[in-house]
Amino acid sequence: MSKKIYVVTGGGSGMGLAIAKEMGKNEDAVVVICGRTLSKLENALVQLKEAGVDARAFACDMSNLEDVTKLAEFANSLGEMKCLVNAAGVSASMGSLEKVIEINLYSVVNAMKVFKPYMGKGSSIINIGSCTAYMYPLEPEVYEIIKRCDQENVVKELVPYAHDSDDLAYGISKVGLVNYTKSKCLEFMAQGCRTLSVSPGAVLTEVMEKELEKAKDFIASIPAGRVGQPEDIAYLCDFLASDKAEYITGIDVVIDGGSLALIASYANQN
Repeated sequence: MSKKIYVVTGGGSGMGLAIAKEMGKNEDAVVVICGRTLSKLENALVQLKEAGVDARAFACDMSNLEDVTKLAEFANSLGEMKCLVNAAGVSASMGSLEKVIEINLYSVVNAMKVFKPYMGKGSSIINIGSCTAYMYPLEPEVYEIIKRCDQENVVKELVPYAHDSDDLAYGISKVGLVNYTKSKCLEFMAQGCRTLSVSPGAVLTEVMEKELEKAKDFIASIPAGRVGQPEDIAYLCDFLASDKAEYITGIDVVIDGGSLALIASYANQN
């Protein structure tokens, strides 16, 4: 029986690593994790193998089309592609406005473009977005620019709409990710591959741990009564990648403990 290949970009830590661990429990699964440098993936690889996961590591800059092409060829050589999870990305404070949009949006554009020939019937692509995509009102022009993002690199066109705000640049990158994923549904479904995005709210990763003190009031207000854990996202993604979810495609799934509902209730009161 052919091995089922699960590729998780950004699989070296946080949500990506949790997703890799969960998907690695599936029968005949081989998980390929990737990140910018192999040395940073070594610890994750040890954790995966200790958990009984058949795992490989592959160094890859997801914003580099040549790197992504090599990753896709490597993954396909191991067996039958079952799922590609694009969890690679940067937070609002981890780069310039241009870099945040480029890495968060074009890692997905590149991956979907390159992996497409390998994604057959019963496969899926899950792109990790963010609830931030629903928090900022954007000009209609932004959505028109995003529609062209697989024909040309439109980062420089999008940057002015961030108005020198790191948070807004991050929001634009995630709006782009969610809308781009939806736009590819029919194209990919024609070959039997489902395309979805998952938009987490506050999740306790290494990045968020540094911001806990600042975020404590927000965390205390989350209707679910707690901050999200990487495993929450992993459980959802594993289900969405499974055959049990074969009728689910072309949507964004929000997993935020009710945070967006709370924000909407505040807005309605004012």
